[in-house]
Amino acid sequence: MKKAYMLCCAILLSANIASADVYYATPPTVYVQPDPSYQTGEAIGNLLGNLIQGINQQASAEKQRKQIEEARNNFQELANEEAKSMKHMIENGQIEELWYQLEKFIYSTEMCNPVKDVSGGIMSMSYLKDYGDGSKMYREYAINTNTNQCRCIIKVSPYDIEVVGLEDLVFPKPQPPQMTLTQAVGQYLGIVTSIEKTPEGGFTILDVVPGGLSDFAGVKTGDILTKIDTYSLKEHDIDRVAAYIALRYRQKQVIKATVLRDGKPHVIQIQL
Repeated sequence: MKKAYMLCCAILLSANIASADVYYATPPTVYVQPDPSYQTGEAIGNLLGNLIQGINQQASAEKQRKQIEEARNNFQELANEEAKSMKHMIENGQIEELWYQLEKFIYSTEMCNPVKDVSGGIMSMSYLKDYGDGSKMYREYAINTNTNQCRCIIKVSPYDIEVVGLEDLVFPKPQPPQMTLTQAVGQYLGIVTSIEKTPEGGFTILDVVPGGLSDFAGVKTGDILTKIDTYSLKEHDIDRVAAYIALRYRQKQVIKATVLRDGKPHVIQIQL
């Protein structure tokens, strides 16, 4: 699953990577864009507008410090929400939609060119927005498939604001292929049987697991299994027989397996 997942992201990121001037206060390490269903661009603009307005009002140093700290807390809350939204989309298999929403948000709302990168198991998309009054904002969204984490970074200069929203990703474990009913019977008895019935209405034993229950009891490759206790495989469907064997297996009972060997029936007792 992980390889398929990374391949999907790599394909999405292979489309024309735009260039932009980007600065890093620290090297990026873990990280993709959340679903911007809420107005992240508007929220960012309001936060920066309030901050810049307060700074430009020649407020005291202490008041400016408090304004910056309040803005930092608000940005942190926003980064956390974005990371949670990313987590939700990624874990629900909406990676394509995630990248589409990100590009749409950056181009249409922020009016910027995204910088895309995929390397070392990390897929990221970022952009730098210059507000033209000396303030700049850098945002990065990314997924790290090495650590199974997603992250949103927001940096605002020249106010020394840098916040990170980080979420651990939990991907569903791939489920093993479901066994056929004949395979289920074979697992309990330590044999591999044919899928199709023989003309006698039984199942050919294709292999006997060495050291398994059937091997110990004397079942041979090539035998045709025709009956389990009183259940004829010709008269009863395999799911009923499988359920019966499962019950006897849990009870650690002995079953009688009737097999045809060289055309002659043999009754073999198998201790489950």
